[in-house]
Amino acid sequence: MAEKLNNLQIMIGIMICFFVAIAILYQVNNWYNLQDNFYYKVQKQINSNHHTAIVIGSSHVNVLNYTYIKEEISYNAPNFQIINLGKGADTFEKRVLEIDEIISLKPSIVFYGLDYFDFQNLARATNPVIINEQITHNEKLLPDVQTLFSYFPLKDTLGINHLNFKNPKLTTLTLSEEVLNKIKTIFDKNITNKIQKHNEEFEKLSNKTSSETLNKTSEQSNENTKNMPEKLNELEKLRKLATFEEIKADALRWGAGKPLYIEENNPNAVAFNEIIQKFNDAGIKVVIFTTPRNQLWWDGLSEIDKNSFFKIMDKISENYSIKIYYLHDKYFNLDIWADSHHVAMLPDGMIYTKDVSKIIISELTK
Repeated sequence: MAEKLNNLQIMIGIMICFFVAIAILYQVNNWYNLQDNFYYKVQKQINSNHHTAIVIGSSHVNVLNYTYIKEEISYNAPNFQIINLGKGADTFEKRVLEIDEIISLKPSIVFYGLDYFDFQNLARATNPVIINEQITHNEKLLPDVQTLFSYFPLKDTLGINHLNFKNPKLTTLTLSEEVLNKIKTIFDKNITNKIQKHNEEFEKLSNKTSSETLNKTSEQSNENTKNMPEKLNELEKLRKLATFEEIKADALRWGAGKPLYIEENNPNAVAFNEIIQKFNDAGIKVVIFTTPRNQLWWDGLSEIDKNSFFKIMDKISENYSIKIYYLHDKYFNLDIWADSHHVAMLPDGMIYTKDVSKIIISELTK
């Protein structure tokens, strides 16, 4: 009798904990639903009378001049609109969490800008001792929480998006960052206003190509941002050409000469395959272009990593009939670099924008 009573108490305790957890998640999700809010805003920008083309990638696609690209599209493929979903420091593991939201935008075609670094096996690169002890994607030591919650109608009944459970670590880190940002906003509204103003100027700058306008805007922005956080001032570097020594130092800082351990079964490669598979299942055409790197960084990349990257690209192209445009080595000898992996947002750097624009127009007019 006593044992049955204890079991009943345990079951009641578990049920209470479960419902408390759901209540907490409900509150958190109401406050933290960044993906839905972001894509809701993107959805409002889309003209339903046009086909939609989307650009995905990291900061390497954000340096493109989208005003120029939009003008070229309006002239050559007027039935299309282009949406840039590039995000700084993006990874395939992060992007796969948003794939359903991207598909919900109903794009006709996706242009994916990527490079070698995107396929880095971070665990092995930062812990070289770990070689044969990696946990593969299919080895599940713990239950898949995201899959578990997908069986419950959380989003429909409670407004909780179960996709947030696919990567609990990412969700927690992003939520923590948002908490800190909100606290900072409360105690320092002045800085927030300056940041917003700086970002607006930066966006305007990306849409200008004349040296005179660039220099004038840069001087004004320098005055406004000299007391801003160091991370924001990183944006200023994209507005000027780097010296040879600066490019060399940046290449070393980003791992030139060190192995990336590019492998077909590392987490980022697996996530990328999942992304492509989802687009394929949804009937969305994907075009890939490799983003530029400076030759100093390229020369430090091992032949093993280079061959592994091309092997992954060839397999993706063959399995899904995807066209791949290779731009990674196209600008080696040109003086257009803001650092070892970003083309400068200057008139000379427009060659990169024009090449990508040609790729986009070529695919949209087929």
